[in-house]
Amino acid sequence: MHWVIENQVFSNQAAGLIQALQAAGHGLTLWSDALLERSRAPWSAETVVFHGALGTAVALREKPWAPQIFCDVAALHSSAYYPLYEKYRLNQIYEVLPADQAVSDKARIFDGFGEQVFVRPDSPLKEFSGRVLDPAGFTLAGLDHGFYFEDSALPVLVAPTQVLGAEWRFVVAGDQVVAASGYSAQTGRQVGSAEVDPAAMALAKEIAGSVPGPEALYVLDLVHTAQGYRLLELNSFSCSDLYACDPTAVVRSVAETLL
Repeated sequence: MHWVIENQVFSNQAAGLIQALQAAGHGLTLWSDALLERSRAPWSAETVVFHGALGTAVALREKPWAPQIFCDVAALHSSAYYPLYEKYRLNQIYEVLPADQAVSDKARIFDGFGEQVFVRPDSPLKEFSGRVLDPAGFTLAGLDHGFYFEDSALPVLVAPTQVLGAEWRFVVAGDQVVAASGYSAQTGRQVGSAEVDPAAMALAKEIAGSVPGPEALYVLDLVHTAQGYRLLELNSFSCSDLYACDPTAVVRSVAETLL
C-alpha cells in the first residue's frame, strides 16, 4: 500500500501519520504541485490513498492516475446527508437556499430564527467559513462574496444559533469508529484530554453503526450541547485534519479497509 501525503497542510499531525505508515511498511510520496504535470503516477503500488488539501484533491481527480481520494463532494453536502441523520444532527431547524436569495429574504429568516443566525456553505468545499451573523452583517459581502467565492447563488445553510461546547472528531472505517480526538474548530487544534468522553464515543459508534456513511472512510464530528452530544457535520477522510487521532490505528484501519 502507498500513501500520498500533502504534509504542509496538516503539519501538526502529518509527522505522526508519516511515521505510522512507514512503520507499517507502506510506501510514501510527499505531495508536490509538480506532480500535476506528470502523465503517469510516480508510484507502482496498486492501492494508493491521498491525504491533503481539498484544492489538491479536486485537481488530482482530473488525473487518470489519481490515488484513491475519500472526498465525495456530492455526498458531503449538508443537504445530501442531513435527511439521513435527522435523529442525530445538531441543526434540527435549518434552510438551504442560494446565498443571494437568503440575503434578499433575511427579514423572514431572522423573524423565524432569532436575532442571530449561523450560516455556512452547503458544500464541503468550504467556500467561506461558517459564521454567526446579525441582520446588519447578513449581506453577500458579510459572507465574503467576491473574496472567497464569486457565485452569488452559492447554496448556503442557515440555522438558528446554539450554545456549543466540546467538539470531537472521529475517524470511521466502514461502520466502525477507529480513532478519535478532541479539537477546536476556532483554533484548528487538538484540545483537552486525549481520553475521549465516553458519551461522545458511544454516540459516534451508534451513528457509525446505524447510518450508512458517505464513503468507506470518512470523518464524523460531534459537539456537546444542552441536549447532550449531537452530530455537528460529516467531513472527508482524505481532506480533514486528524488532530490527535491515533495515527497507528488510522493507518491500520485504512489498510484493513482497502486491502
